[in-house]
This record gives sequence, C-alpha cells and structure tokens, in this order.
Amino acid sequence: MTDDQLTVLLDRACRGVASAVEAEQLRAAIAQLQQQAAKAADLHEGEEPYEHEHTVPTPGQWLWQWNRATPERRLAMAAHVLEQQERLTQYTWTERIELHERAEAAEQQLAELHAGEQPVPSNGIPRRPGEWITAWNAQTPAGRLQHAQRILDVSLEVSALHDRLAEVAKIADRFEAQPGYGGYYDAAMDAAISIREALQ
Repeated sequence: MTDDQLTVLLDRACRGVASAVEAEQLRAAIAQLQQQAAKAADLHEGEEPYEHEHTVPTPGQWLWQWNRATPERRLAMAAHVLEQQERLTQYTWTERIELHERAEAAEQQLAELHAGEQPVPSNGIPRRPGEWITAWNAQTPAGRLQHAQRILDVSLEVSALHDRLAEVAKIADRFEAQPGYGGYYDAAMDAAISIREALQ
C-alpha cells in the first residue's frame, strides 16, 4: 500500500465513511507499520551518540554512525571493514608461519642439545663425554645451576694449582742455580711432577 492510499483510508475512517473492506485494509496497514517500527527499533538498539569523529568509537557509537550514514557512506564503511578483515587474515597467516618456523627451530635446538648422548652407567657416574651430556640434560634447571657452580669451583681450584706449580718451578730453578742444593731441587721437582700429574 502506498502512502497516498493509506492517507485516503485514514481520511475515510476519520469521517466514518470507510467500508468494511477499507477498514480491514487500514488495520492491515497499521499492523504492517507497527512491525516496521519494531524492526527499526531493533536496528537502533544499543546505539550511543557519536559526536566526536576524531575519536575511536565504541560498538554502540559505530552502530549509531552506521544507522545514520548515507548509502554511499555505508558502502565505504563496509569496504573498510572488509579491508581490515583481510589484513587481519594475512597477519594471522604470517603469524602462524612464524610460529611454525620457531617451533621447527626449537626442535632443531633440542635435537642438537641431545646430540652425542650415551647411556649413563648403572652406578650413575658418567665417565665419557656422551654420558656426561646425558646426565647434564637429565637434570632440573636448579640442578644444572648447582652443577655449573661446582664446575666453576673446580676450575678455580685447578687454576690455583697451576699457579702453585709455577711457583714451585721457580723455587726449583733458584735451588738448581746454587751449589749444594741439588737434593732440594730434586725434591721440588718431584713435588712439581706430582702436582702436574694430579692436574691431568
């Protein structure tokens, strides 16, 4: 029913000259208008006034802007939404590829970490480099820290023994240069040899 037809029906109804058929048509038109009004209300549900276009809108403000946009403006807004979705899809795929590459790199590092492992003897004391690597990798992070500290302590002790060996060698050289001290020189050299063997 057109607007002009509805106007005529309303006029005849107001003047009390509408026929039964016209009255039924009028009721149908009113019911249709009510349905349209309800749909329009649903479209505007949740709207929030959006008066500052230079700020990022909330969902309610975006809806307010959409419902008041011209058809051309709506097409532009829809194109922008689709463009952003396409960018997000591309970014998601790129991120997945990067995560996959990182996972492969981590697997490679893990394989390299366990390369050369050999079973540790039943007594739990590694004697070969491969056995030591196995024992090291089996430790907890806290255990590795403690083990690393022990390695550093032993390294410091070995360094100190090297220093002592150098001092003994110097003393032996001085004794050798003086007559009558050959026995002391031999004793010093024996001590130096003992220390060297302990370090090997």
